[in-house]
Amino acid sequence: MSAPSILHPVSASSDVDSPFLAFSQLLRVRRESAGLSRRRLAKLAKLSEATIKLLEAGQTRPTRATLLRLLLVEALRLSPTELPLSHLDLSKSLAHLAPPVPRVSGYVIAHFDPLALLEDLDRTLAGAGGHIEQSQLYLSSHSALAYLRYLRRSPEEQHRRQHLPLERWAEAILAHQIDRDLTVVALGPGDGHLEVRLLQHLRAQRMQRLDLWLLDICPSLLQVAYQQAATRLREQTDTTVLAIAGNFHELPTYTELFSRMSPVGRQRVFVLLGTLQHLDSEARFLKDTLGSVARTGDLLLVDAPITTEQLPEQSALGHDDARIHWQLLTQWLSEPLYRQIGRSPHHPTRITLTREPGDLGQVPGSIASSLVATIESRQPQPVSSVRRFSMLRQRMFPLPALRELLTRSGWPPLRILPAADPSFGHIALLCQRRS
Repeated sequence: MSAPSILHPVSASSDVDSPFLAFSQLLRVRRESAGLSRRRLAKLAKLSEATIKLLEAGQTRPTRATLLRLLLVEALRLSPTELPLSHLDLSKSLAHLAPPVPRVSGYVIAHFDPLALLEDLDRTLAGAGGHIEQSQLYLSSHSALAYLRYLRRSPEEQHRRQHLPLERWAEAILAHQIDRDLTVVALGPGDGHLEVRLLQHLRAQRMQRLDLWLLDICPSLLQVAYQQAATRLREQTDTTVLAIAGNFHELPTYTELFSRMSPVGRQRVFVLLGTLQHLDSEARFLKDTLGSVARTGDLLLVDAPITTEQLPEQSALGHDDARIHWQLLTQWLSEPLYRQIGRSPHHPTRITLTREPGDLGQVPGSIASSLVATIESRQPQPVSSVRRFSMLRQRMFPLPALRELLTRSGWPPLRILPAADPSFGHIALLCQRRS
């Protein structure tokens, strides 16, 4: 059955207004320029072929619905102002056409300079070796892309995401909500997938005003996280998304942001997922960095791997999955190294990644390791230069010691939230800022 005709019929003796005649000619020219037959255009616009024929012949006056269907055919390259509609009708049509989206705003920290951070990273990588802080591992667009591939394709990361009980996390947060509205502050959200899903669960369980802050050091990742929020929160027009370009290690200098954009009386939920195990100093971050902007009653949702009998070198993944995970991890961590040293075939360079024992941090009894990249550069002369960089610190925490650290840092845990799969070895803790 052909698509219905959506038009106002005009008798043979009547004249179609000149704006519609001009549009008829424009439609034919655009269709032919795009290489579309009337039948193909009718299919793309979900109209009948007879409608297209009458329109191009100037024998009918199209309805507003017909014009909007043609506007949505990208091959025609029609702009809204080329439609034969009054300004008022055009505004109403576009407002009806546009899907609802959450209110969005952006905030760039005045002294935040990602290019300076890249220069610092280049200076470190040009040296004999050293330690690379995690937030430096996705500063460039290529490193950010490699990190996204790791998040979305790594079997281990996918397993982690599948077994995070986001619905139960939302229940726990709402059980300790003390204000009418909530602001969810996602620190380093990556692609924003988990944080946006958490917001959806909060909204589904309690109709309320929610604000989502996405704070990331990498502009590329921040854009990806925003797109995730704009797509998934499309119907929640009373949710405001604030995209913040900044470094969460510098939260003490962001007091103006928190005082201006987060009024007193609005409870915040700080979300730190997949990051605690990589921090250089867990205690300093929790007490001094995060504590500098938190208010009494604010919540913190943080997840962490917990020590078991399993050593960090072992894996619950199958052989093939473990190999894929390691390949993606290596590609991500090697990207900033290749960006600095180049990939010239005339000066071949080999980068190998190994896991080595690391420092224990501030949690006694932790099992720690560090992923170390070894760079072997072979110059034209028979000389080999070897440099070593600690790329990523990883820790597994004993639960009692982790709870004690959180309490001493001003964030006593309210709830312990295990993963859906007990053998996974990850837990989340919901904590509340004390005075």
